[in-house]
Order: sequence, then structure tokens, then C-alpha cells
Amino acid sequence: MSKTSDLTRDGPDPTSSPPPSDHELADYLQMVIEFLPSGVALVDVEGHVIAWNLRFKGLLDYPDDLLTPGKAQLEALVRHSLGRGDFGSDDPQQEAEDILERFRRREPYAIERTSRNGMTLDIRGQPLPGGGFVVFCSDVTERKRAEREARRFATYLRTVLDNLPHGISVVDDSLELVLYNQAFLELLDLPKALADTGRYDELIRYNARRGEYGPGDPEALTEERLALMRRFEPHHFTRNRPDGTVLDIIGRPISLEDRAAGFVSAFIDITRHKQAEEEIRRLNAELEQRVAARTAELEAANRQLAAFNSSVSHDLRAPLRAIGGYLGMLREELPEPLDETSRALFARIGGVIDRMSHIIDDLLALARVGQAALHVDRIDLTQLAREIAAEISDAEPNNRAEWRIAENLEACADVRLLRFALDNLLRNGWKYSGKAAKPRIEFASREEDGKHIYFVRDNGVGFDMAEARNLFAPFVRLHDRREFEGTGLGLAIVDQVIRRHGGEVWADAEPGIGATFHFTLPGVYPSPA
Repeated sequence: MSKTSDLTRDGPDPTSSPPPSDHELADYLQMVIEFLPSGVALVDVEGHVIAWNLRFKGLLDYPDDLLTPGKAQLEALVRHSLGRGDFGSDDPQQEAEDILERFRRREPYAIERTSRNGMTLDIRGQPLPGGGFVVFCSDVTERKRAEREARRFATYLRTVLDNLPHGISVVDDSLELVLYNQAFLELLDLPKALADTGRYDELIRYNARRGEYGPGDPEALTEERLALMRRFEPHHFTRNRPDGTVLDIIGRPISLEDRAAGFVSAFIDITRHKQAEEEIRRLNAELEQRVAARTAELEAANRQLAAFNSSVSHDLRAPLRAIGGYLGMLREELPEPLDETSRALFARIGGVIDRMSHIIDDLLALARVGQAALHVDRIDLTQLAREIAAEISDAEPNNRAEWRIAENLEACADVRLLRFALDNLLRNGWKYSGKAAKPRIEFASREEDGKHIYFVRDNGVGFDMAEARNLFAPFVRLHDRREFEGTGLGLAIVDQVIRRHGGEVWADAEPGIGATFHFTLPGVYPSPA
């Protein structure tokens, strides 16, 4: 055997190390506990604090003289904390004694206290198998703040949920009922004890057995609904409960990290809404019947009015023509020349015949306005007004009135009916301004309160607004017929035309200053800028 082999076999192993000393073990232990995030202290069986880290000393804010190696005592630390008021309980003396008694009996303990700087500490003592204690101290200030905030939020949430008129239920991904409100129990008439079990499948089974889902095997109906819920798909449907309540049920899945994590459902009582809908349908059906009956009555009335118009046209005009004929025959029989009295009588009778003929024409025109169907087109009002003005001027060339007709006036209306209205308004302006020094008739428009308003203004005799209450009624005249000719039907025609179009017409005037007639028409095309 070689010398090397002998040395290896009989001598010390050059790769082995001697075991660490007690001092080295203490250093290793101190290094380990210094790396721990919590405060840590070791207490031997006699109550000596044999090791601690800086975190422990900092969190509990002990002075250096209490944590001197070889002298630190658990009881001294507890008495120090008691003396400076660290125990916030109703009986701090008793709490301190309890900690020391638990240490003596080697029982674990846990306390929570708030330090003088507002920090919340969680302090726990745990007995060691070989005797002694290990004490952990953690700063739980943020955790406690988060817990308080969570409780506050939960209180708000619960208050909101319980005051909602709609039922709310929340289930997790295993279909356990984790949240519900009072309205959920009331609308579905569910026992609270059953809901508190969290078994949503049992709630569905309970509903199936009492006929909430209609006829059928309760177990089959339960499984059918559970299978739909496990799909975690949105749904919206209406349920008619056996007691007559109608519920609108809306469900939406809850997603966490791109996976289904539960389901939230809302139960809304729409019984009154459905009853109102049914009442509206009934009223609509009744209204349709009334409209149909009224339409038939109006059609009959229109036929009668058409017959009346024809009768007026024939039965009234024929006597007028006969009177005119007899007047002519009488004129031929009388010797020439006629005296002044006779000529005046013939002129008066002829005037009456002409006026009656005009009244018949206007009555027929008024009736036609009410009967005629509307054919609405885009109208160039500027051009229409100029044509009417030219006709009026040509008929009475001696009246040198000034026409002021604005450019680019347009509207949507029935051109034939609107011509009736505009012709009457412009002729009134011409007639009542004829005695002015410089007669002037203006046709223009303006914007006011979001409406496009047309107006015809003159500088004629005007009228007193106090007497104009029934200005647009048939046969209403504000001026003597001997001074201003007319039938008293022109403004009635204007009113009928404008209202047939869904518009409004009104007037304002001042005696001796003039009058302005305003009207609106829906579907106006605004004048270009």
C-alpha cells in the first residue's frame, strides 16, 4: 500500500470542515432573520430575548437600552409597551398580563394594535418545539386600510342594491349565488333561507316545482335552464309569472381575464307597462273605429257639400241672371232719356247683382278650399307674387302703388290654393292703401323663434286691433262697404288655405298707419344668403 493511501486512510480528510461554533451559528441566524420582511424576535424558555432583527426594533420602536444583547427581557418589553399606552384595549393591564401568561403556558397569541404614529401592527407569538417563543411583527396598515375601504364599498353596494326597484342576482362560474338584493326575493317570491344557501340550482328547482316555467317535469325544466346558464351567454326575455306579474329578465356574463367568471341578472317588473301597452292597443283599435266612422261621415258631408255647391251655383246664379235679364228688358222698354232717379235705381240694382255674384263666387271658392286635395310642390313665391301684382296693376292703372316683393321667397305648398290666399292678401293691401299719398305694398319674410314667417304689409288705413277679434271669420268687415268694396270672405279664404297647409295666420295693424298680415307654412325652403 502506498504512503499516499496510508495518509488518506489514517489521517484527517483534507476536504472536510470543522462544525461551526455557537458564535458562528448565532451570526448565521442573525443574517437570516435580517432578510425577513417582518419583524422577528426569538425568546428563550426563561423569557430572555436572544435575537431580533432591525425590523422588529423599528416597528415596535423600542429604545436601545431595552434591546441590549444578553439583557433584553420579554416581560420588560411588554411592561414598556404598557407604560407608554401601546395597548389600546379597555383593560390594557389585563392584556399585558395575558401575553405574559400565554408565554409561560407556551400558548400562541395574536394581537393587533395601532402605534403612536398611526401604524397598525399585527403581533403574533408562536411557541417553539424545544421551548421558548418566536414573535413576528408585521405592518398591516395598508392591508387594514384596504379592508376598511372594501367594507365601505360593500356597504355602499349593499345599500344601493337593496334600494333598487329591480331584482339583482350574481352567480359565480360554478353557478353559486354570491350576491342578491331584497327585490330579487320579492319579485320572484323566493324564501330568503333558500337564497342564503347559495344553491342557484335549488332556486331554479324550487321555481320549476311551483310552475314558474310552465307545465312539464320539474327536473327536466331545471336541467334545461341550468344547461343554458352554463353557456354564460347574454339573454333577454319576458316571463309571465303564475300570479300575473310580468318580468323583463336581462342576463349578462361576467368576464375575468378573458374567461367566464359568472353571471349577473336583472329582474324588472313590467306588469304596469304591459297593462299600459294593452290599454293603448285597445284605445288604438277603438280610435281606428272612430276614425273610420268619422271618415265615412266626412265623406258623406263632403258629398253633400259638393251637391250644395252645385245647387248654389245653379239655384242662386239662375235667379240673378233672370233679374239681370228682366232689368235689361225693362231698360229697353223705358223711353229715352232716363231721368236721374231712374238711372240711379238701375245702377243700384246692377251693383247689387254684381255684388251677389261675387259673394257666390267667394262662397264657392271657400268651399273648394276645404274640399280640394293638397298637391304640395316647391313654389317660387317671389314669381307668384309678381304675377298677381301685375294682374292687379293692369286692372287698375290709375293706382300707382309701389310693390316691394322680396327676392328668393320659396315654400312648399299647393300652388293653386296658395294663389287664392296670396291674391286676397295682396288685393287687400292694394285696396286699403289706395287713398295713401304714396301707396306701398310689401311682401317679404323673416326668421323668428325658429320659424320662417311670411308677411304682407301696407301703409293704408289700417284698423283697430280691439275690433279685430273675428277678423278671419266669414262676412266680417272692419270698414264701411260704401268706402271699400268687398264680400267679407277674402280673409276667411286666406285663413282656410293657410290652415289646410298646417300653418298659422294672424294680423297686426294701427289706424291710419297700415296693416300687416303674417302667415307660416311648414316645409319652408329658407331663402339663400
